[in-house]
Amino acid sequence: MEWTPVSSTATEVAEWHKQEQVAYWKSRALSLEYENKMLIRHLRNVYAKQTEDYANYLKDQGQIEDVAVETDTRHVPLVEPVGKKRREEMDKLYGKKASKIMGMETAVQLNYDLHLEDAGKLAHWPHTPLNLRFDN
Repeated sequence: MEWTPVSSTATEVAEWHKQEQVAYWKSRALSLEYENKMLIRHLRNVYAKQTEDYANYLKDQGQIEDVAVETDTRHVPLVEPVGKKRREEMDKLYGKKASKIMGMETAVQLNYDLHLEDAGKLAHWPHTPLNLRFDN
């Protein structure tokens, strides 16, 4: 029986760390993309509201007649950002490492969702009917 060194463990840990970092930055990019969409929607609503207010002001001053002002009908209510409460809870629990842990959780959830999506495309076993006739 020969003793073999366990040098592959260090490589596995390094590989896992690299994958974890990639997943972390992917999750950050996705969250920033979503945040950008929300900010753009909010800015459109603010701009539409200001335009409407200015048109009403001019109408009240008698400078313009009744003019239809196009506004964005998809009003986004000003509410607390999604996940703010969760972020605060994670900060209390994990301190400085909260964002890293949240990134890891997101990576695990994304991988799970991808595997779940792939599982729906697979044929279920047995994909051919079983012939269980016993003729003696």
